[in-house]
Amino acid sequence: MKIFLPYKNQDIGGTSTFANIFSSELKKRGFEIVSNPKKNYDILFVLSDCSLKYALDAKLKHKRIIQRLDGVYNFAANGWIYPILNIKMRIIHNLLADYIIYQSEFSKLSCEKFLGKTSAKTSIIYNGVYISKIKSNKNITRSNKIKLLTFAKFRRQDQIVPLIESVKLLDSRKFSLDIYGSYDNKFQHIFSSLPHNIKMKGKRNNEKILKIINEYDIFIFSDQSACPNSVLEAMAGGLTVVAYGRGSIEELVKSSYNGEVVKMSNGNQFSDPYPFSKMDYINFKKSVIKASSNLEKYKEKSLERVLNYFSINTTIEKYIKILKK
Repeated sequence: MKIFLPYKNQDIGGTSTFANIFSSELKKRGFEIVSNPKKNYDILFVLSDCSLKYALDAKLKHKRIIQRLDGVYNFAANGWIYPILNIKMRIIHNLLADYIIYQSEFSKLSCEKFLGKTSAKTSIIYNGVYISKIKSNKNITRSNKIKLLTFAKFRRQDQIVPLIESVKLLDSRKFSLDIYGSYDNKFQHIFSSLPHNIKMKGKRNNEKILKIINEYDIFIFSDQSACPNSVLEAMAGGLTVVAYGRGSIEELVKSSYNGEVVKMSNGNQFSDPYPFSKMDYINFKKSVIKASSNLEKYKEKSLERVLNYFSINTTIEKYIKILKK
């Protein structure tokens, strides 16, 4: 079976990561991935959107069109221009696609709100991680200090400020936070004035991050995301997760099971995606303390959840079932 994947891979970014993994895993299983629309193919596989020329051509040739969606542009983040930014996704989603795959329930709700309803068949397939590439921390000897970790490409303050402010409330003799990633220059002031127990470690590629995950105890997270790989990778490394209940977090992390989800106060996360006033730093601090008292129990359940629901093999096999229908 030949899959036309009209996507130019980049070095960074969640979509690029998925495109690389998806192509590699399908090739291992005997599928052929083509990037030239002039070649014959069986299925057009769209990551968010693509040239409408490709989609219309596939429709005219009676080729199946499968669209995978994570998030969409919305008014709160993009202003009045958001419908224009969404237009290709919207046309494919509402009119051309034969099958839609969403990354999470949150992703589905977002797409239906800002793109509209689709008449196509739909499924939810969560991201998967390579468990074998991540060392679990179950055999690591721990010091008395609880080591917190977060990593991302920091583009917005809501990804990092709530975490820093929450950790500042913890006892610095007992808790430390290491932050890995790149950030916009406009956030320089945030990272240049950190307390002694919070350190910005700088940018690391994904491979290096996966090698050090097992040195930590708790992964903390505050972003609004369709299905964050960083959270799944931390779980695969045997870390407890403490996160604000935004985006798809409550689909991945279960409070008092493999971590703690800090509920947001009332608000619509579609219209207010950067809700600092609704983020409870004191409750987040308390959740970290609770998680630190349940590390053995939570890390075991984190590994169990990844093995059962979020391994790369589980994810790819679900995609293959749809491709072969």
